[in-house]
Amino acid sequence: MTDSFRLCLLGLPKTGKTTYLAALWSCLRSGLAEDRYRITELPGDTAYLDAISYAWAAGDPMPRSSPEVSDHIEFTIEAPARPPLQVVLPDLPGEVFLNAVRRPVIDEGPGAAVLSSDLLLLFVNCQTAKMFEPLGDHPVDAVETAEPPAPANEGNIDGPDSTTPKPDDAGDGPGGELDPPAPRFREFDIGALDSDTLNCELLGRLEDLFGDETFPPLLIVLSAWDMYVGEPDLIPDDWLRDHQPMLWQHIEELRRTMTVGVVGVSAQGADYKDHPDIVEVDVKARSWGSDSDGRKTDVAGPLLWYHDLPSRDG
Repeated sequence: MTDSFRLCLLGLPKTGKTTYLAALWSCLRSGLAEDRYRITELPGDTAYLDAISYAWAAGDPMPRSSPEVSDHIEFTIEAPARPPLQVVLPDLPGEVFLNAVRRPVIDEGPGAAVLSSDLLLLFVNCQTAKMFEPLGDHPVDAVETAEPPAPANEGNIDGPDSTTPKPDDAGDGPGGELDPPAPRFREFDIGALDSDTLNCELLGRLEDLFGDETFPPLLIVLSAWDMYVGEPDLIPDDWLRDHQPMLWQHIEELRRTMTVGVVGVSAQGADYKDHPDIVEVDVKARSWGSDSDGRKTDVAGPLLWYHDLPSRDG
């Protein structure tokens, strides 16, 4: 009997969700090792999956994910000694989750996809992730301020050319005084906040969404993990602690009551700009992952992490 396995990829824009899905689809269809997953039943329409996998194989930018064409992807995978899984997932654009931070709640459609999931994959891009910098760390001249206008006749403020208002020709301010110049404040853009803050806010929206319902296993997926291939002793959890400290503290609290993991993936295999020849590497060897202990896996590592949880043994 095939278990239904509902998977939801979460993450801010440009965190690698669609690239990961393209690499996963390409690798699963290419025939992985005997003890790994393989696709045994294709979806009725593979046009979207094929389009992103072709772009991935060529090293081209990923087509923009759109709920209209990619809100329901379903295929069956299996591996020896593991029951088959019917994978059902949406490929939702990152703007959906950025909007979830801008607004009090997640939109109804994406919210339903999240609530029905057996596993949530929250993507964090290792290459672009930023954390909060205290204001004291910024140079003073980087702060935009409004300078007061210089007097028209400085040094002779009481002379005939003085622009200083007199009691009988006072300005519009209270008490007959001119109002001070209005400071120039930049309009606040929540999307300009650091990713650590935004990821924490997104996770908070997810907690609000589930309320009293059981939160499914959550896996933090660090994309562009190939950046740290030269640091064999670095494990994904340590990277998250050092580079996204607020998010790491948040999941540390969640770990008291639910299952949370942190893994790494390199869906591209390497940075295209630094290693343009990576597109010539066989798809089975090009993309790869790192499990929670730093051991190398294939790109389906997140699925193996879920399937190997104690509750799914047998």
